[in-house]
Amino acid sequence: MSNVQKIHFINRVEEYNAGDLACSPLNYFFDFFKSYNIIRHDIDHVKWTEISANDVVIIGGSGMLYVTESFQKNIGKLYEINPNVIAWSVGFNTHYDRPISCPLDIAKFKLIGIRDHNHPSSLPYLPCVSCLAKELEKKMPIGRKIGVIEHATFPINEFTYEKISNAYNFQTITDFIASSEVVLSNSYHIIYWATLMEKKTICINPFSSKFEYFKYKPVFYSGNLESDISKATVYENCRKEAIELNNNFFEKVKGIILSVIANPDNKYQKIYEMNRYVILDRAFEDYVQSQKSEKNKPENIQSG
Repeated sequence: MSNVQKIHFINRVEEYNAGDLACSPLNYFFDFFKSYNIIRHDIDHVKWTEISANDVVIIGGSGMLYVTESFQKNIGKLYEINPNVIAWSVGFNTHYDRPISCPLDIAKFKLIGIRDHNHPSSLPYLPCVSCLAKELEKKMPIGRKIGVIEHATFPINEFTYEKISNAYNFQTITDFIASSEVVLSNSYHIIYWATLMEKKTICINPFSSKFEYFKYKPVFYSGNLESDISKATVYENCRKEAIELNNNFFEKVKGIILSVIANPDNKYQKIYEMNRYVILDRAFEDYVQSQKSEKNKPENIQSG
């Protein structure tokens, strides 16, 4: 179906990570995108046969830059085969114990906005599009002074306060934030959402460069939690700014799409709901393809 023009949405689709599930711009601008042929991909399991040079590719959000070698290679492959790759609220995310050697050519993106404020790359700032989620508007009675929301992969064991993880669904997480006075976390999106919901936020045990570039910074845990809480700031109206920046970016994206896809249709929408079964199917396809490639490699011939 290479003659059918499509819009591809590519991010990390992780069923047990609320931030990954909430950060695709498709979630918030669907009323526009639904008029087009849409395909969603997990960045590690891209359906390459579906992508052609006359499509539009939107990667993001989440920390997709310099996080794994496979992400880097796949992003690089995307902009080599398609000149219309847009990076929407992507973030630099180098884990401190996992340096990345495969570089990206940022100039090859058609349009880019990064969630890292004042980053050394000097790329334009664009906070995560999940700021548009209506759940962040909720107000609830305070049920606890300190609520802990840990990253499911990196447990927080220092405290015995009431605790959930970022593997919970978005509704439960935003309820927990709304009913907490202070949020203590080591998850990027939890800190971001708590800030947008005008809560005091404390970041503990940061494990990646992604925690270094919040525009509205949390307090980093010093070992004295009460002192940290006293220094924490409630940032009023920061969500309003984030929404405005994303709406402005959407207008730029819309302009690119209208210039690339002259005659939109939405008849080729067959594999657009990403879930564990689709991911597993694509992972199996990737495995079969890798085995074929390995089988077709010429045998090494050693000269004596």
